[in-house]
Amino acid sequence: MAKKILITENDADVKLLLSSMLKNRFSLSFIDSGRQLLQGLFEKPDLFIINSQLHDANILEVCKALKSNERTKGVPILIVSASIDIEELMEECPGDDYISKPFSGSDLQKKIDEIISEKALGNLYK
Repeated sequence: MAKKILITENDADVKLLLSSMLKNRFSLSFIDSGRQLLQGLFEKPDLFIINSQLHDANILEVCKALKSNERTKGVPILIVSASIDIEELMEECPGDDYISKPFSGSDLQKKIDEIISEKALGNLYK
């Protein structure tokens, strides 16, 4: 069964790009709102991909909420960012990894594979 990825992105072009890069390997869902993440209005995925510049919520608030929620705390978070300050953001943010824009499909696939593999290994030892 294909792993489920929930992508939170408000830019239609980036959504289309992510969809074209990932649709053959994963089951994808999209939401536009950080508020939906905060309210838990989604089916639990195997991975979150979240834009760091959400129009209606702070990425730090969203990541902390997802990591403190019993239902989603074990779900890895990959943050997509165009910010030059992403490394500083990641020091504060409980996201599991990040990828900077612009990125290639192969770089994105590699990040996703690493995160999913790490999660699987972590689950073996819990």
